[in-house]
Amino acid sequence: MAALALVVAGVSATVPFAPMLYVIVEPNSEVMFSLPGFDADGDKLTTRITSGPSVGTLYQLSQVFSDYGYEPKRGVAVAASGSPVVVTGSKYRLLYVPPPFTNAPEGKWATFTYTVTDKTSTSVPGIVWLVPPHHNLVYSGFSTSLEGWSITGNGMAQAALAAGGLTYEPYSRGLLNHYVIGTDAEINTDVPSNDDLMRWSFVAPAKFRDNFIIAYGGSLVFTLASAAGDFAPTNINSNAKVVVLDCSTCLQGAGLTLVKFADSSVVLDGKAKVVRVPLLEGSWKKDPRNVLTAPQNWVHPTQCEMVEALQGITGLTILGDHTRWYESVGLDQVSITHGTGGVPMACASIYY
Repeated sequence: MAALALVVAGVSATVPFAPMLYVIVEPNSEVMFSLPGFDADGDKLTTRITSGPSVGTLYQLSQVFSDYGYEPKRGVAVAASGSPVVVTGSKYRLLYVPPPFTNAPEGKWATFTYTVTDKTSTSVPGIVWLVPPHHNLVYSGFSTSLEGWSITGNGMAQAALAAGGLTYEPYSRGLLNHYVIGTDAEINTDVPSNDDLMRWSFVAPAKFRDNFIIAYGGSLVFTLASAAGDFAPTNINSNAKVVVLDCSTCLQGAGLTLVKFADSSVVLDGKAKVVRVPLLEGSWKKDPRNVLTAPQNWVHPTQCEMVEALQGITGLTILGDHTRWYESVGLDQVSITHGTGGVPMACASIYY
C-alpha cells in the first residue's frame, strides 16, 4: 500500500470529510491506495472522483481483484475531467499508474480531487497529491533556465532589466549546480545601525504560488552561496527576513504575511549552505503590519493561520541581500516538501 497522511482525531461534525492525502509513487510502477473518508456518525460513505490527474492514469480496480484479489488489478480508467465518478473498488481503493518509461518529475506527478457522501450530505473536495519518493511538491533546480524566478528590491536600474537583473549560471560552484545569481546594485545605509535598508530578494515563480496545504509539517528547502562580499558577523544586517510567505486571501481577505527571520540555522556566512525551514507555526513570525511593533515583538502564527497560509500561497521570496555592503549570492535547489503528520482537522473550518 502507498504511504498516506491522515488526521481525524477530535472531529465531531456530522458532515463527512474527504481528508487531504499524499501518495508516494515510484517511476514505472503502479500504486494501489484507498480514499478513507470520515464520517462522525459512522454512516456508509460513497466516494467520488471529481477531477482526475493531469499526468498518468487513475484506474478503478477490476472486479476480480476487488472481490477476490486476483490479477489483473487495472479496471476502467478514470477520465481527467468530466462528471464525478463513483469509486467502485472494495475499501474505496484505486490504482494510479505514472507515465511509463518516464523519470520522476522534480515536483509532484499530479493531483486529483474527490468527495465523500453520507446519507444526507457531501464533503468539500479533498485533494490527493501524487508525489515521487523525493517528497517534493514543487521544485526549482535551474537545470536550463531561470524557471521564472526574478529579483525584487534591488533598485530602479535593476528593476528595468529582465527578471530584475537575475542571471542564470549554467555551471557548478560547490553545492550549486546550474543556478541563479543576483548582485547588490544599491546601498541605502541606516543611521545609527549601519544596516542596508534596501535589501533585495529572489522572487518565486507561479508554480510556488498554489495550494500546498499538505506541506504543513514539511519544509521549504533551498541552497544559498555567496560569490562575493564580506559575510563577517559584524557586516550582517539585523532583523533579516530570510523568507517571506504571503497569502493575500487569508483571514477573510485581510491578508497574512509570515516571515522566517535569520537565526543560527539560516544565517548566510559566505559558505554554501542548505537551508531547511520547517513549515510549522513555531518557525515563523506573523507580520503585524504595524511599523511601531519591533520585529522582536512579533508573535508566531497560530496553527490554523499556518495551515491557511499554506493553502493559499500568493507570494514567496528568499533573501539574497544579507550584508551591509555589496554582495553576490546564488540560489539553487528550491523545494517545498509534504509533511508526514497530516493536515490538522482542528483547522477544518479553513479548508473544508
